[in-house]
Amino acid sequence: ASVMRVTWHKRLNQIFCGVSDGTIRIYYDPHLSTKGALLSTSRSARKQDALELLLQSRHNPQTSIQGTIVAPNALPMYQDPEHNHVAKRKRQDRKDPMLSKCPEAPSDVKHMEGGRSSASTTFTQFVVQSTNMVKNKNIIGQDPRKDLFQYTEGKKIYAGRAYEGNNPEGGNLAETTAEQAEEDMKNAKKKKI
Repeated sequence: ASVMRVTWHKRLNQIFCGVSDGTIRIYYDPHLSTKGALLSTSRSARKQDALELLLQSRHNPQTSIQGTIVAPNALPMYQDPEHNHVAKRKRQDRKDPMLSKCPEAPSDVKHMEGGRSSASTTFTQFVVQSTNMVKNKNIIGQDPRKDLFQYTEGKKIYAGRAYEGNNPEGGNLAETTAEQAEEDMKNAKKKKI
């Protein structure tokens, strides 16, 4: 575009040029000029709204500027290769779950790799199953005292000098369970009656 008019402002020390496409260009020295264009250059750029962007993109009929014409149904020799495959690429991107940021679909498998499981199990159940924390599932009918006594057989238990004399040989475990004690009391009451 050609310059139509040039003006120098004496006080601001800046040169203003009016151009044929409707723009104004300002030339200045940041050390010698004052105010004017320096005020707007020190500010951050203003956010443009949609209407302003639309008006800027419109063609000015008084200039010889030509934009690109997009004709999707034109003959192949006249089509612009840049705009040709945009819709196709968008369709392919939509099918890709990573690019479209699509959430994972729920699985119908009971247990999957990587810590994911179906909705029937909770995270705690998954951790317990994966770390094999459940080893003795069937403990009904077993006496837990026998398992505890096997660790103390033949060993003297020390908890410190204060408890050394108070600790009996068999450990601090009771001879009978609470259920057995209740049954013994019921039997004793029946005998009295």
